[in-house]
Amino acid sequence: MATKLTDPASIDLLISEMTVAEKARLVIGGSPWCTEELPEYGIPKLFMLDSCNGLNLMEYESEFVYRDLEKQATAAGTPLDREKNGYMGGLLLALGALHKKAAEQKAAGVPEKEKPYGIYPPGIAYGSTWDPELVKKTSAVMAREMASYGIDRMFLQFKACMVLPCGLFVCKKVPHLLADFYARTFSIQARRLHSAARLYRSSRA
Repeated sequence: MATKLTDPASIDLLISEMTVAEKARLVIGGSPWCTEELPEYGIPKLFMLDSCNGLNLMEYESEFVYRDLEKQATAAGTPLDREKNGYMGGLLLALGALHKKAAEQKAAGVPEKEKPYGIYPPGIAYGSTWDPELVKKTSAVMAREMASYGIDRMFLQFKACMVLPCGLFVCKKVPHLLADFYARTFSIQARRLHSAARLYRSSRA
């Protein structure tokens, strides 16, 4: 019986029990912006986006477009294979469909939807304030806003910012234990990513 993610002590034990294929699945993910769920270990999927200025609408919408394409392909008997869909397992496929839809709506005269989310300053602007407390307050607002959209984790790159280091930004929706597991997993597996993915692909050939 597989170890379940229940406390910090279970993280290393769980990782030691995972097969190479399971680790590769965790890294490859289930869709362009979501990790793959591993219910046997009690690990849910996470919805993650790149961002440092607020909601990345293109990435956010492309995730749902991909899910629709996946459903359509499965219903047609030709399920999508993320490993054969190119960059980020189908992201370009989803972006192409998203841009096509936007062009069709524009040609039909459909007005753009109002975008009810905040746009925040880039990292260099935060750095120019030399105010760590301001950055913390803004980050907390961004976290609440992203969590309201169902986003579990954001990747923020505060380049040229003296206040915060580059790294992960965790929305409050994610339990600390799960965040610790992913941080630990990625730190261990980053060096093995390419070889693990190759092994996983060869095992499915």
